[in-house]
Amino acid sequence: MPMERYGIAERDSAEIHLTQCTDTVPERTGCYLVVSDVEELYNELTGRGIAVEPPITQPWGLKEMYVVDPTGNLIRFAEASDSES
Repeated sequence: MPMERYGIAERDSAEIHLTQCTDTVPERTGCYLVVSDVEELYNELTGRGIAVEPPITQPWGLKEMYVVDPTGNLIRFAEASDSES
């Protein structure tokens, strides 16, 4: 849905709304999203030409992938690793 300064991302039953604020400084913030299949998301993003490092399984038991948007915001995606299932 193209709108100036506002975006909506949907995947399965999840939806997130993002907005560009002119009265605050949103750069260098972050969010953490839990997904059901981080590898599938990685393949989708790289298939769209988005440069992102492959997911890694962390010592705390989550498989994580990090994306930094053009303004420096960190978006982390995670799923439980096989060892946690």
